[in-house]
Amino acid sequence: MNGNGPLSAGRAIGGLAVGRAVQPLMSSWAGGSAFPLTSGVCGPVPQCCCVGPWNIKPGETQPLALQWQRWIDSVPGYVLHKVLDASLYDMTVNPPVPADPEIIKVISTDYDNEGDDIDNADVGDMIELLPPYVTHTRVEVGLEARIGSQFRLNLAVAARDCDGRRIVMRDCVVIVVSEC
Repeated sequence: MNGNGPLSAGRAIGGLAVGRAVQPLMSSWAGGSAFPLTSGVCGPVPQCCCVGPWNIKPGETQPLALQWQRWIDSVPGYVLHKVLDASLYDMTVNPPVPADPEIIKVISTDYDNEGDDIDNADVGDMIELLPPYVTHTRVEVGLEARIGSQFRLNLAVAARDCDGRRIVMRDCVVIVVSEC
């Protein structure tokens, strides 16, 4: 386990702080960002409007929790209801393509129901909902993943109120393969 903590998701936020950086990383939802740099290391290419970057090493499996509380709290009476859609893209190629599951994949939080046949086509099924505010999953990166590779996890979640009305929020997380 490392220092990556829950990421704030949804557009009702002013900024976010993520773990495993040399210093706190602050990024507004409008895409403005400041990346901590150390000698010989370049910051990742910013991907407009995504949260992160969320760092992971080659060969690691890490939990990824997205905290939707600020968005849900901005619409009183609603509770996170369902993950409508999710996809994982390789952003190191142009145009972006679905991520190769041999390099990176989203896996179930159910440790007893793991399989080796994950193809990244069913990413939404691998994301657990923890109402009222959190989505949770695990990300696994293969040993052959190149340092500096960037991926984007796209999510669409729905919230409902007691009257059955539904609202939808789309967000994304930048995932960067790094050595530290």
